[in-house]
Amino acid sequence: MVATLVKLKWRLTLNALTKNTWAIVGTVIGALYGLGALGMVLAGAVGLGLEADPQVIALLTGALGALLVAGWAVVSLLVTGIDSTLDPRAMAAWTAPSRGLAVGLLAAGALGIPGCLTAVVCLVPALTWLVAGQVLAAILALLCAPAALATCVILSRIVVTAAGISSSRRGRETTAIIAFIAFLAATQLPNLIPRLIGNDIAGFLQHLRTVAQVVGLSPFGWAFAAPGLLATGSVLAALALAVGAWILPVALLPLWQRVVGKVMTSPGA
Repeated sequence: MVATLVKLKWRLTLNALTKNTWAIVGTVIGALYGLGALGMVLAGAVGLGLEADPQVIALLTGALGALLVAGWAVVSLLVTGIDSTLDPRAMAAWTAPSRGLAVGLLAAGALGIPGCLTAVVCLVPALTWLVAGQVLAAILALLCAPAALATCVILSRIVVTAAGISSSRRGRETTAIIAFIAFLAATQLPNLIPRLIGNDIAGFLQHLRTVAQVVGLSPFGWAFAAPGLLATGSVLAALALAVGAWILPVALLPLWQRVVGKVMTSPGA
């Protein structure tokens, strides 16, 4: 089932591209942009490992990793209409809900272009810790990377499929509202930052550091924060977060199966 769904996804994707020249152009541009951004991330990871101390590396990797996981859910809500090949509603007429189907849909999502790029990004902390000379932290980062990718994919599919974004008018309206709020936040951010900083730059940086620590230690950042705790001497806490990072996608999988079963048996499927 898993291999069949992965092949089906790529076949549908390639068929859609061959029938639309602009889709090919957009895909190529998007892929080049993604590769360029990935190159910048790798360069930044090496520089961080060479220049920063373990405390700073742990803070940045934990916070940025948590934002990556959360970003998968938010961005998927905004761009889900581009890829409907993972919508279980489209398969309701051909098969019944099952664990194999649910896992296959997740595998197809992870092996798409965004999933492959994210997989590489999830491995970047291992490179940073290796360059910094923290071999054990690098090994732990490698072990936690699959858990981080699995959490990204499962969380995004649960959010998008349960919201019914790609199959209902209400879902499209929800997407428009989220996009409008995101646009407002992006446009007002340059005006808000100077007001938040004020004259107390040191105080603002301390608050920012606290926020980064909290975000990194949230469930979204467990897979990325665990190596940092190991590198800074908190061995037991690092092991606890590493175990939690693997428990999280395992705990989300039954929820994803229920979502798939619910939407495939709904009247609109």
